[in-house]
Amino acid sequence: MQHLLSSSMDKTVKLWRADMDKCLAVFHHSNYVTCVQFNPVDERYFISGCIDGKVRIWGIPSKRVEEWANVQDLVTAVYYQPNGRGFVVGSLSGNCRFYESSGDELILNAEISIQGRKKSSCNKITSIQFLNNDSQRVMITSEDSRVRILDGLEVVQKYKGLTKSGSQMSASFTSNGSHIVSIGEDSRVYIWNYDDLSIQASKQAKSTRSCESFVCKGASVVLNWLDPGMDENRFTCASPTSVLAHDDLEPSPRVWESERFSLANWFSMDTSSRGSATWPEEKLPSIEGDCQPCAAAACGDHFHYQQQQKKGDGRVLSASWGLVFVTAGWDGTIRTFHNYGLPVRV
Repeated sequence: MQHLLSSSMDKTVKLWRADMDKCLAVFHHSNYVTCVQFNPVDERYFISGCIDGKVRIWGIPSKRVEEWANVQDLVTAVYYQPNGRGFVVGSLSGNCRFYESSGDELILNAEISIQGRKKSSCNKITSIQFLNNDSQRVMITSEDSRVRILDGLEVVQKYKGLTKSGSQMSASFTSNGSHIVSIGEDSRVYIWNYDDLSIQASKQAKSTRSCESFVCKGASVVLNWLDPGMDENRFTCASPTSVLAHDDLEPSPRVWESERFSLANWFSMDTSSRGSATWPEEKLPSIEGDCQPCAAAACGDHFHYQQQQKKGDGRVLSASWGLVFVTAGWDGTIRTFHNYGLPVRV
């Protein structure tokens, strides 16, 4: 993807090219724009959500609103179906509306309310995402600290963090679809296992609390990252000397070798901090304990763990090895973490 969209409190959506520092186009709204997304099938169009209670489908070539719908509530999240023909709108009150585009008209197909067992005012929808190319399976994150998986309109799975995690600000599937990653108000990054087959076999909604987490102070967004040309299995052990001998700046899986969920890279928009943003970690600016990775594990542990965990067919049981997460914070800092090493007994 060469183009980016940004929305902000200046009542605009801006279109950017990744290799340019000036925006290509500005799309004006009547109020703050809370969310925006390209049409996954045709990037000449995008959808925006606004606190004026309206969702708008814009044509980029025409710079005009092609279709719109009045949700009659403050819009907090929007997400297209994988086929680009419909979308889901989340609101401040915890309602989700499912729309479908038919010609020049947006049709409301369904509406559901996301509420926990205890009714409260913390129902705001914070993020929405469909699973890969499945238009039936959708993940909804809300301020009641839960991540829900819906099959159609039915809740089939719930995920929850620590007791005092607060609301989950946003959640997304990892690139391989086997995990869910989210950031909580407690500045923890949470990772849950996601098993689509077990959910399909279940006849009623189940709740999952089992998860992994690590702290990254001030983080507001987290995403899974994987180089499109790189297989996760290529994240292999390398000795510190071989890594440090790697002087060029070409992308290499070796630069991610580190501690379990350890800070691999550190970038800042603060120009006063001019530390290196590449390996090794010892040369990075001090973060004064803002991020607290799990304990270290040696390369020998990695090999031993693989040997112990292999099944008869040679497949490693843990699918989380090699996952890389990128966090962005309110202070303008971007950090990357690599999942490597053995769990720590507590």
